[in-house]
Amino acid sequence: MINLNVPYLSDAYIASVACSFLKENSLASIPINIEHVIESNYRMDIVPLPGLQKVFDIEGFSTSDFSAIYVDQSVYEQKYYRYRFTLAHELGHKVMHQEYLSRLKFSSIAE
Repeated sequence: MINLNVPYLSDAYIASVACSFLKENSLASIPINIEHVIESNYRMDIVPLPGLQKVFDIEGFSTSDFSAIYVDQSVYEQKYYRYRFTLAHELGHKVMHQEYLSRLKFSSIAE
């Protein structure tokens, strides 16, 4: 198991990061167009992938270089709110943990 030594983040710190994120991306109203933020502001592709949840028991993941977010195709097509949550969750990895996660290099979903 790899230990990245990611520090514990307090609720207050996470809230401050979230507020900064909203301000930096000029997001003032709900719902947030998370697809637009990911594709336009962060230059990441959103890629539906058949069978991701069934085979790997995950709904989405970010590539190690943060160039794309893969989402289970059935979630993408049939579970709108879960799809949006998964996109926001994966973007959160980039925003909050890129320094740590960029150390990981993987070339397959299983890795």
